Amino acid sequence: MAGFEVSTEVQQERASAAEEYVVTFERERLRAAGQTLLADEVLRVSLVDAGAGYDVRSFGIDGTPRLVEVKASAGPRDAFYMSLNELEVARREGARYWLAWIGWSYRLPAGTCEIAWFRNPASIIAAKTAWKLEAANFRIVRERTDSDLTSVP
Repeated sequence: MAGFEVSTEVQQERASAAEEYVVTFERERLRAAGQTLLADEVLRVSLVDAGAGYDVRSFGIDGTPRLVEVKASAGPRDAFYMSLNELEVARREGARYWLAWIGWSYRLPAGTCEIAWFRNPASIIAAKTAWKLEAANFRIVRERTDSDLTSVP
């Protein structure tokens, strides 16, 4: 396998392990609060709807929805990527949207890692006090025929 493919595969495995870590954490949190039925309803949404804008559907102790986006950093928590869809869902959902940012995720699934929870991350981004939003990708949309712009390889 080429280096990029290996790197992508490792990142996907790390992301999957991080999401499972958060699902387990959320179920244990709810069970510890006596909310066994809610714990049983925690779902890793990313397995069934990759476009949902979050990875895990959970609940507050009072039963209110808790939408969790999971971000994993192999080392310390320095930076993460957030899609436009994730950001839009975070803005729309406000305090129901949580970001679970896992540092040292290379230790998963066997070891422990650092997990930091952020409620309403869109407000943290908007405040520009702790996090800086940087453009990382651009979507190019064809607005007219472009066959006159093509080149011969």
